[in-house]
Amino acid sequence: MPDAISAPPAEPHGITQKNGVRADESSAELTYHTARPWWQLVDIAELWDHRELFWMLGLRDLQVRYRQTFLGIAWCLLQPLTSMAIFATLFGLLGRRPAEDGVPYGLVALCGLVPWQTFSTIVSHAGGSLVANHQLIGKVFFPRLLIPLATVISNLVDFGVSLGIVLAGLLIWGVWPSWHILGLPLAVGLVVAAGLAVGLGVAALNAMYRDATFLVSFALQAGFFVSPVVYETTSLIPPRWQALYALNPLAGIIDFFRWCLLPERPFPATGLALATAITIVVLVTSLAYFRSIESTVADSI
Repeated sequence: MPDAISAPPAEPHGITQKNGVRADESSAELTYHTARPWWQLVDIAELWDHRELFWMLGLRDLQVRYRQTFLGIAWCLLQPLTSMAIFATLFGLLGRRPAEDGVPYGLVALCGLVPWQTFSTIVSHAGGSLVANHQLIGKVFFPRLLIPLATVISNLVDFGVSLGIVLAGLLIWGVWPSWHILGLPLAVGLVVAAGLAVGLGVAALNAMYRDATFLVSFALQAGFFVSPVVYETTSLIPPRWQALYALNPLAGIIDFFRWCLLPERPFPATGLALATAITIVVLVTSLAYFRSIESTVADSI
């Protein structure tokens, strides 16, 4: 009598066999991360896949900044208004007017203080973002570039509130901007790009050397006075030095910001071109340096 043909042993629950290979139906699809080409400084697809984390980090930064504060977001209004009042009083006592005629000095100062405040806060917050989030970096994989980029969200909210002061000042003083206001989005984009260009490099440098924070603080203090924040380039800088002065990218950006909002201001063609070119060079350099430390930043912080 022939031997009974025994059925193959039943596979455990959740295990199937295909082409002689057992596979676990419940196992998640594996994702393999390979090294990016040397020329690819930013992986746009990878950043897009983690867009929800980007928004979460940005909203968390905004909530933490104003949590348990008495005035909350009103601090965005107090800083430029207080600085404007101080410098208006100072220059009034000195008998100097560091601005062109035709527009109240308060508006000239506000149109310099608002973009400078946005630039400096982006540099400060982005520069310290990796160290501030060191626990998150050591626990899970995600593009480290998201952390400094997310700081832009809260800073743009602050910028929107501060810009409201400038628009209110235009209405109060009866100054009406011309069609130049159409260039305002470009001016804002340049301010953010310049802040990120410096902030990304500082973030990578600060992850390796903690004293980079002190260097940035000193540089921002010096930059406030060597940039046309509380004065106009054409009124205080001699013509023979204006070409050299334009090598400061913030000079061209702030002059362009004023051109967008204030009437009868000359278009800063040279300063704007140099500011754009220098910002792009610094941004590419910072991205390259950030990428070079990205894979080891968890061990360095």
